[in-house]
This record gives sequence, C-alpha cells and structure tokens, in this order.
Amino acid sequence: VARDLLPLAGEFYEKAEDKIEALIRIAAAANSMEFGVKGHDYDNSSFAGVFWDTLNERLYGDLKEIKRRLERFDRIFYLTDNNGEVVFDLYIIDRLEEMGKRIVVGSKSEPVLNDVTLPELKAMSRIEAIATGDVVGTALEALADEARSLLFDPSWLIISKGMGNYETISEYQEMLAGRLIYIMRAKCEPVATAVAVPRGSLVARPV
Repeated sequence: VARDLLPLAGEFYEKAEDKIEALIRIAAAANSMEFGVKGHDYDNSSFAGVFWDTLNERLYGDLKEIKRRLERFDRIFYLTDNNGEVVFDLYIIDRLEEMGKRIVVGSKSEPVLNDVTLPELKAMSRIEAIATGDVVGTALEALADEARSLLFDPSWLIISKGMGNYETISEYQEMLAGRLIYIMRAKCEPVATAVAVPRGSLVARPV
C-alpha cells in the first residue's frame, strides 16, 4: 500500500512551495499506517482514498523552529516506527540527503509489533542504519551502544517517528532539548493528552 501511494507523496512534495513542510507532512501522515491502536481506525484498503486529505490535515507543531533546526544541523539520527510508513521515510531521507544532510537511521534489531527491523530496512535501501534495540520505542535500558552514542551526541538532530518513540523518549527528553523533533499521528488518548492535541491529530513538535 505504501509503495502504491509513494507517487502521490512525490506529487505532493513537488507541488509544494514549502518543501520542508511537505516532508514533515508526509512523515506525519505516514504514521497513520498502524493496526491495533484502540480508537484508531486504519484499513489498508481505504487508506489510499484518504491519503491526500491526510497530507493536508491541520498539523500541530512549530514548523518555523523545525526549519531552523534542519538548517542548523547537518547530521540527523532518524528513528523509524512502523513497517509500512518506512517506505515514506526513505523517500524523505532521500530528499534530506539531497539537501546535504547526513542521515543515520535507527530501527529495531528484532521484530517488535509492526515496527520495521534493521534487516528489513537494509533489504529496502542502502541507507546508513543501526539497531536501536528490541523493545517498543527507544528505551535507554535496551539501547545499543552505537545508537546511544548518536542519541546523546550534541551534533546530531533527532527525528523521532511515532508514538512508541514518544512514549519512551519523553521520559528523558530534557537531555535532548534543542535537537529533538517528534513526528507522529497522536492515535491514542494518553499521547494526545500528553502533547495537548485532539486525538488523531498530526503532530510535528520540536523539544
């Protein structure tokens, strides 16, 4: 489904006057692709019909600050989430690399729910990638040394995709302040409440 929709995302990006905002919107909209979240209605067969509308939904966040950070940092540690949406993530990463950014992708070392794993990612792309652990999100107690080193290196911007990463990173986000960007659809009530948006909202929030 994601591969079939990728040309639509490309059209959205090419037509956009603000290319950075377009990439952020694609990243947030792609996070809709998730099964099994109470209150979140997702279906592969219907997503194609609503994808364009999803790209144009209200986006909650500070795009000006996100743009400032993307201008300031040349290196980005991009933490992935779900398997389907990573197709869009790779498109976004390609565009960021065209802008001169170095990207390292962090993905799961072992299967966890529907998260993309490092072997799956490497089968899809030759992107530079490392393992982040084998638990939901990016939990410090499960984080591999290489991923921990990048996460806490002040020269790297962190792009955190999805609710699982938010739920874990928010426990220690003060240590990443000034270089962390959450991108997700707030699909459940606890996360929506935590980020102060209506449930189901697209979120792009710098911390």
